[in-house]
Amino acid sequence: MKRFPVLLAAILLAPAASAAVQPGDRVLLLGDSEAFLLSQDFPAVLPKDVTFKSVAFPGSSVISWSERQAREWSLVFSFRPQVILVSLGANDACQGPFVVRNEPPFLTRFLAKLRRVGAREVYWVGPPKIGYPREDRRQCTASRAVPGLKLFAEMIRATAVPYLDAREVEIDMWDDKLHCSRPQFPGDTHHGCLTWATWIWNQVPKSSQAESR
Repeated sequence: MKRFPVLLAAILLAPAASAAVQPGDRVLLLGDSEAFLLSQDFPAVLPKDVTFKSVAFPGSSVISWSERQAREWSLVFSFRPQVILVSLGANDACQGPFVVRNEPPFLTRFLAKLRRVGAREVYWVGPPKIGYPREDRRQCTASRAVPGLKLFAEMIRATAVPYLDAREVEIDMWDDKLHCSRPQFPGDTHHGCLTWATWIWNQVPKSSQAESR
């Protein structure tokens, strides 16, 4: 028995098998602090003829995007993207399975809003392996995040929206084990966000004209 029902709104969002990023497309990255960090490196991996924009709200989740973020939604609608990359799930997973089990109604509302944007393609950018290894109330601990993210991935996959699962990708993380790393000084070799951004873009189908920079 499936743990989550297939959501009608999500089925209507799922891209056709022949869908591909086209030259001149507007690509939107929407989400939480991971989306903000990824947005710093995404321009380096995108083709020159693709227009990129990020709308991120640190600390946000499926619940907050379904109920609030009015300013951010306004920016999303005004950009009129053809392709949307949704980077949400880390904050949800950090709350553990108990919270994620209650998210399907909020996910339904979120996807209904997303559908009104009118994008041709939507992809869900799943977080990498997250979770602080030791118990610490100040941190997103692995004891909650690992099972929480497993359940979250199942929930998104049940909607038929393509889920780009980065849990098995080697991505350098900051010490909090929640955020991908970025260089902090000249010569810094921490490029976790760039590695992740490159991997994400490689998963997205593209037309032959949009393949090269």
